[in-house]
Amino acid sequence: MENSMKWFSAVPIVALVMLFIGWNISGSSGTGSRTYTNEEIGLSFDYPSNLVMSPSSGALTSFVELNKPYQKITVTKLRKSFLGLSPAQNAMNQSMYAEYISKNEEMREVSGKEALMIDFEYMSIDENGENTTMRGREMVINMGDFVVVITYTSTTDKFTESVSAFERIISSVVTQ
Repeated sequence: MENSMKWFSAVPIVALVMLFIGWNISGSSGTGSRTYTNEEIGLSFDYPSNLVMSPSSGALTSFVELNKPYQKITVTKLRKSFLGLSPAQNAMNQSMYAEYISKNEEMREVSGKEALMIDFEYMSIDENGENTTMRGREMVINMGDFVVVITYTSTTDKFTESVSAFERIISSVVTQ
C-alpha cells in the first residue's frame, strides 16, 4: 500500500513537468497551425499552434500563448451600431480600456467583407502591479447584421515583433 501511495503522489508531478516541457517546446517552435471555426458567426481562421484557447469574459473566444501571457487574441460578436464602424468601435474601446488612444485607422477588406483596422494604445496593470502601456490592433469585420471584432493586444515592446502573426491570422479569415 505504501509503494502505491508514493506512485500516485508522483503522477501529478510528472504530469505537470511533461505539460511544462510540452508548452515550452510548442511555444518556441512556432510551427504548425490550428483552425478556429465558429459556425454561429460564419467565420474561421488559422492560428499558430502555440496559442491556446482560454476563458474570457465578454468574448466568444480568447487565445493566449502560455509562455507569453501578455499577448492575447480575442474574437467578439457585437451588434451593428447606427454610428458606423469607427465611431462605434472607438466608443466601445474607450469604455473598455483605460486611457484608450486610437493611433491609426484604415479601411480594409477581409474575406470579401468591409473591415476596419484600428491600432490603439491603452494603460494596463502588469503582474507587478505597475502601470504599463499596451498596444492593440483590431479588425472590425462587417458581417451584415452584426460585426465580428478580432483583437490582438500586447505590451508595447513586444507588439511590433509579433503583430505580423496577427496579420497572418487576418489574411486566413474565411467568412460565409
